[in-house]
Amino acid sequence: MKKFFSILCFGTLFSSFAEVSKNPSLVFLNGDKLQGTAVAAESSKLAWESATLGATSQFFIAQIKELTIPSPIAAKHDAKHIATLNFNRDLRQQNQKLSGDSLYGSLVDVTDTNVILDTWYAGRLTIDRNMVQQLEIQEATPPLYIGPNGKAEWKASPAKSWIQENGKLIMKSENGMMGREFKEMPESFCLSFTAEWNGHFSMQLSFCADSMESRRPEDGYILYIDENRCYLQRTIDGRPQQIGDIRGEDHPNSSSLNEKEKSTIKLYVDRATGKIALFSDQTLIHEWQDNTPKGKGQFIHFQPYSSRNQDLQISHIILNQWDGILVKNQDAKPDPITNPDPAEGEQRINLRNGDIALGSVQKIANGTVQLKTRFGDLALPLERIDSFKLPPIEYNERLLQNGDVRCWFPDGNHITFRLESITPAGKWLGYSQIFGNAEFDINAFSKVEFNLYPPLIKD
Repeated sequence: MKKFFSILCFGTLFSSFAEVSKNPSLVFLNGDKLQGTAVAAESSKLAWESATLGATSQFFIAQIKELTIPSPIAAKHDAKHIATLNFNRDLRQQNQKLSGDSLYGSLVDVTDTNVILDTWYAGRLTIDRNMVQQLEIQEATPPLYIGPNGKAEWKASPAKSWIQENGKLIMKSENGMMGREFKEMPESFCLSFTAEWNGHFSMQLSFCADSMESRRPEDGYILYIDENRCYLQRTIDGRPQQIGDIRGEDHPNSSSLNEKEKSTIKLYVDRATGKIALFSDQTLIHEWQDNTPKGKGQFIHFQPYSSRNQDLQISHIILNQWDGILVKNQDAKPDPITNPDPAEGEQRINLRNGDIALGSVQKIANGTVQLKTRFGDLALPLERIDSFKLPPIEYNERLLQNGDVRCWFPDGNHITFRLESITPAGKWLGYSQIFGNAEFDINAFSKVEFNLYPPLIKD
């Protein structure tokens, strides 16, 4: 027998169960939480199966804030490459200063009208090319770590200065730090995480540290970053040493964080060559070169370094091996002499080794891309390509729709679609102008946001 429950009556009960289970949780607008599984959906209600309530219950979607999935399925990559499609931002994303939607998978083909992508979480998708802003390709290397996953993984010092909740590390004290040791810390790696805050952003990140016994490791690196500047120090025997030209490069500008309250931050580190680079979303903030690289430790810890910092939260932490090649800033204006603008019908194709080719994609098959360039035809493995922009026939962006949900991948990227239904097999059927209809494995995501747009105010 199905029942409809008033959310407000179960606040204490819902929250208490949310703290001890690793099952998905519904988070309501009033802060209540309830463990269970979504089994059906219609235009205004979500059917939720919960051991807590002992029955399948229906809740008004208008009262749901988000669904959190503590342990999403690790990404599966059968091909040698991963293709990521970044889409044009819709109006709401522009206003909220969010990056555009993204999808990833194996690139099957690029035509004049479509991009075809094979994914493990939604099958084969045929995507409107006019929606695509950029295509990025990288070698498929499984992540060494995705988290946070549990209370024993990360340690707060002092004990209550940070907490872990709903897949996030949440700062509770300006004088505390949160860290852990990574047993698998490669010589060259990329650390990616999503930072959220209210008001002013400031953070101190220690990496390649020998311990987390103090705010300043005896051996390691300390990155200081806020919305106006950043600088990097190396510590040897506890003594800090500035990296970069103190007269000019010690405080690079990080204004890309201005007016944001959320950003996916990526730190690239090559401990053999001393190359270190910091990105906010897709923008390069700064690149450093340590000519005498140190920092052989395996600890990473987060902490605020300004009393102005408010409500700092860290989530979607991913540690990957890195091949030492930096993704270039695609927004930077190219040199018109050494790197002229593409002619009509051409596109700029960035290769992993830093070279650039001007030409057009003719065919993609069996992991190989056929290119027609000014100097002849080329056939390259897809993993040798870094990125290229797809000149659209006509610029297009996704329309906002009633019933839209935003699904977040563990790496901090997201896709937005209108939720149509949930199948008996647990697949989420959605529609978007980007890909049409598709069935998603909800376990590919770490979070689903509901009620994305404020209701219209009637006179």
